Amino acid sequence: MDFPKKNVEKASAETPLLDSSRDVATCPPTTADFLKWIFTLGFWKREPPVDLSERMKVLNTLCLDDFEDGYPRFAAWLVSDPNFTMFRRFKYMRARSLLHLQDKIAMLEDKLKKMDKEDFAADPYILVSRRWDEAQPSSKRDELISEVNVLFKEYDQLLFQLQSLNGIESPRSRNFESVFNELEEKKPMVQSERKTFYQKDDFVSLANGRENTWLHEKIEDFLIHLPQGFAQVSYIST
Repeated sequence: MDFPKKNVEKASAETPLLDSSRDVATCPPTTADFLKWIFTLGFWKREPPVDLSERMKVLNTLCLDDFEDGYPRFAAWLVSDPNFTMFRRFKYMRARSLLHLQDKIAMLEDKLKKMDKEDFAADPYILVSRRWDEAQPSSKRDELISEVNVLFKEYDQLLFQLQSLNGIESPRSRNFESVFNELEEKKPMVQSERKTFYQKDDFVSLANGRENTWLHEKIEDFLIHLPQGFAQVSYIST
């Protein structure tokens, strides 16, 4: 059956053919479009990442020979093994500082009590109104309390520091002996400055505990019995 010619022409005019001139703003991208975009970025040209582990080993290794004799090399040796990293608490000096500040604060405490007693006898209202007290030309209470607060900051800091240090374990005897022997054999500092290491009970160990294992002790025993100079720490890792 033949259709009228005018109907075919009308249908062609009302229904345009789909071609490459489609509106990209309204039509979603096709798979071909996506692949073309990927290859345009040039991902296939990228080289695999370079393994920098070997280079980093060189960068992160410091030889003891890089440090001058004395304090520089001894400091490097001290951190070559976590078990050797130990320092003094100075608990006596901290206690003296705390006692010194404590007495200063106690003196101001007595001064404040005396001031309160005298002001209460002269004008009891002063002790029930801080603003009224501050308005008095002769009042020294605000100045005294400000002075106490300054001392409290220093006192509290020392107090909590000492509490924190007391919670850190002391070094094991064998580790302290290793450090002491290194000092006496190599003499990285003069005698008057080495004697600070004679205060064994005042030292704290910064080792986190993982080195203080049975296996680690056995390895140490093995190394101790090797010929002198056979096993020697020659580098440190940071």
